[in-house]
Amino acid sequence: MDDIRDFNEIIRKMIEQAAKQGGDRPVAYGIRIIITGDSPFGADDDEEMPDAEVQMVDDEVKVVAEVPGASTEDVRIGLDGNELSIDAITGQGPYHAIVEVPPVEAASMAYAVRNSVLEVTFRKAAAAAGR
Repeated sequence: MDDIRDFNEIIRKMIEQAAKQGGDRPVAYGIRIIITGDSPFGADDDEEMPDAEVQMVDDEVKVVAEVPGASTEDVRIGLDGNELSIDAITGQGPYHAIVEVPPVEAASMAYAVRNSVLEVTFRKAAAAAGR
């Protein structure tokens, strides 16, 4: 349990430092913890990686997913109706997700992995873009 207290202390110091440096600007820190093997928290090695996030801006739909250690060549993408399937081999093993997307123009799909983050972009379908 000392490790957890130490971790909490590190997080508290990071938040204090961010508050001092931020001034009037918002500051955000993000943390992702992956526990494999025997865990005091009961984590299961079979747990999936985090779900992909769907963002809609103007006439574009963007799907973002973390794929640690993967490159664009390691990723396979498929679109069936409104379901986007993502398969990748990452530094932490296989990644698979099925993400529901709004109506999009399938031919506009483009994707790339940068800094272990997969971004898939589409144009909204003509009927959906006017909403």
